[in-house]
Amino acid sequence: MMSVVARCVYVLFLSASPLFAGGTLSSHDIDRLKAIKHMTVEVDKKSLPQTIAQLEAMPYPRVQVEIQEAMAHTYAELIKEQSVSGLRKREWLYSMITLNMAYLQFVGPKEVRRDEEALNTMIREKLKQHLPADIFKHPGFRMDVE
Repeated sequence: MMSVVARCVYVLFLSASPLFAGGTLSSHDIDRLKAIKHMTVEVDKKSLPQTIAQLEAMPYPRVQVEIQEAMAHTYAELIKEQSVSGLRKREWLYSMITLNMAYLQFVGPKEVRRDEEALNTMIREKLKQHLPADIFKHPGFRMDVE
């Protein structure tokens, strides 16, 4: 089960005002979302049409596809590498990936402090590997709290 914090963060970057709608996703983007949904089917219960509608309402829907894709690949790799079994553990792991993506969006690609937990460090490094190199400069990626 996703923690309350994880849900809040997830809703934060998946919700946006229709006034800033970013447009329609291409058929290629929708194919990518189908692959993402396939990788995260047990931990992301939103339907494909729900996800498409949410992303298309955002200012930069294609950036959000990149974010979702990086999260899905990170999730799939960690499930395999760490032999994570059981739905609760997988949901927890996905919530940790979501929180770490939010960290990257709010704080940026700064170096991870040495005293941070090893799991968070591993997740952030994997997310960075799966994100396009220039995404940190894109206005649709960075989230400011001010």
